[in-house]
Amino acid sequence: GAPPPPPPPPPPPAPSSPEADGPSRDANALPLPPPPPPPGNWMQVEVEEERPSPPVPQLPPPGAPEIPEAPAAFRSAPPDPSEPLGQSEERPRAEPEPAAVRPEPMLPPPPLPDMPPPPMAAAQPPPPAEVQRAAPEPVASANDGGGESGVVTANARSADELQQRPLPGAIKIRVVAGLGNRLRQMLGAYYYAHFVVERPLHIIWPKDAFCSAHYLELFEPFSEEVTFAIRGTSEPAKRGGFNVVIEQYMRLTPTLMPWGWTTYKEPKAPDVLRFKPPKGVSWSNLSSQMYALLKPAQALAGAINAFTAEHEITTNAVAVHVRRTDQESKVNGRLNVVTSSEEFFEWIDLRTQEHQQKTGKVAKIFLATDNPKSRQDFADRYGDRVAVYGEIKQSKSVRLTSVEQAVCDAFIASKALEFKGTFGTERSSSFSAMILQFWRGQHEGRSICSPSKLDTACYK
Repeated sequence: GAPPPPPPPPPPPAPSSPEADGPSRDANALPLPPPPPPPGNWMQVEVEEERPSPPVPQLPPPGAPEIPEAPAAFRSAPPDPSEPLGQSEERPRAEPEPAAVRPEPMLPPPPLPDMPPPPMAAAQPPPPAEVQRAAPEPVASANDGGGESGVVTANARSADELQQRPLPGAIKIRVVAGLGNRLRQMLGAYYYAHFVVERPLHIIWPKDAFCSAHYLELFEPFSEEVTFAIRGTSEPAKRGGFNVVIEQYMRLTPTLMPWGWTTYKEPKAPDVLRFKPPKGVSWSNLSSQMYALLKPAQALAGAINAFTAEHEITTNAVAVHVRRTDQESKVNGRLNVVTSSEEFFEWIDLRTQEHQQKTGKVAKIFLATDNPKSRQDFADRYGDRVAVYGEIKQSKSVRLTSVEQAVCDAFIASKALEFKGTFGTERSSSFSAMILQFWRGQHEGRSICSPSKLDTACYK
């Protein structure tokens, strides 16, 4: 047996042509199955082998409008390299982040009505029950003319409140000496800063033996353009009377003057430039307007009003300020002769007699002084008609009364029907001058016959 013949070779594949799948194809021919895909993800392999380079950003042609860039929350995410090419279009678009909701502003709670100030510790006797409900019953002194009055302390302030930062471009001053002088320096500088050069004012108010309390502990703030500090470096403020302080500042910028002001020179001092307020405005009126800005701190205002009501100061009392201590001395080598007790007695007798003839009442006398002997002299002459606020301590220090007591003395005296202060031939009391300005603010429309002599009454 011969071996069987080998099987015939398979027919060669038909050549591919564009017409292979065209309409010339035999209609009875069965559809050919699709060729099997090669192993693996051939498209991924192609991307890895032929990854295109990053596209070069195309600049817009000249003159084309600028298209703003879309917010980050609305930009589509870049394609993930691990994702098959062609499927990145099906990637879900990033949802925009929700806009941040701005919280509603926190409003301060409304103040509680009729809330008395908190009681504060004080070395002096506590105020009457009308001022502080939680305070014990006040103790009457031997020299207060039968009145039961105490002394409250100043407003409690934190260190940050007393040490404020100056505003940009502020004029800085450092006030010195006692309370009356400091207020005069401060108000004169404020007039110049606010009305002349239109700049903020920064006041350094140190605590020392002459004034042991800060301004913000004694008075309420009077302007948002004025800041206070308890320490700092600055030149001392200009000193002197109110008009003298303002003129010293205005000489720094003589070409800057408020409307209506004029300059002049006196023959006896031709080298000194003087300033004159507008027509119809006097230095005294201008000073009163500045002092009207000062309001006592809340704690002190309550004590002032209670004492005033208790002793009928506004309707049945005259007031005097008797200053001794440093006023009875030499000024520039000359003896400073001040108002004597006999002069005060004569003035009081005349004023109270006139009041009794008009009203039929015997007027009281409010005495503001830091001299124990003066208190005793007035008590010996007028007895229980004398009303005094607080006590005088026995000490060798500069001040025998607290600064809080001095503020209360000044505002109580300013509410009386008439007032007389300590006048000096060389130097008058700055504290008396301050009370006179407060008095003018309390009695608008009243004329003063002798303002230079610190006397509000007009003699017949």
